[in-house]
Amino acid sequence: RAAFDGPFETATRVEIGFYLRRQGEGLCILSESSLRERFAPVRESLEGWWAWSEASEALLALTREMDPHPEVFEALEALMAGGGLPVFLMRLLEAAGNAPALETCAGCGRPLPERLRVSFAFWVGGAVCAPCRQGPLAPLPAALRLALLAASLRGTEVPEALRRPAESLLARYVGH
Repeated sequence: RAAFDGPFETATRVEIGFYLRRQGEGLCILSESSLRERFAPVRESLEGWWAWSEASEALLALTREMDPHPEVFEALEALMAGGGLPVFLMRLLEAAGNAPALETCAGCGRPLPERLRVSFAFWVGGAVCAPCRQGPLAPLPAALRLALLAASLRGTEVPEALRRPAESLLARYVGH
């Protein structure tokens, strides 16, 4: 059996063996690789490719090299198998310690009304109540806020009607 099982391709899971070098000595030395899975939803659809791209950018921005996060890996596998980007981003933000405040006001800490529309303030990290509204804001309808909470707490997919607004809000938050 050859040490390398074909080329490395985008949207695949490859098991690799490598040697760590001492810190500051450059890249690790790859000793073997074996293809484990090809993720068709990413490879065969533009929407899947876009979600994978957004996830990759968020991973680069919010994680460090060689810093394991099994829960993020599981969420990434689910995304690549056809899951939703909002669930992945919420899990990644939680693991990085940057999850947006959705139940209490990010400005003052008071509980937010469950069924009312609030605003999302990127500069303070989440939803804000009326007295705390200042600076750049985005509208945050109650249905979207509750869908993001469900994605965060239970891994529940965001309903199709709210998927684009959720993806847009979270991508903007990650980039902020």
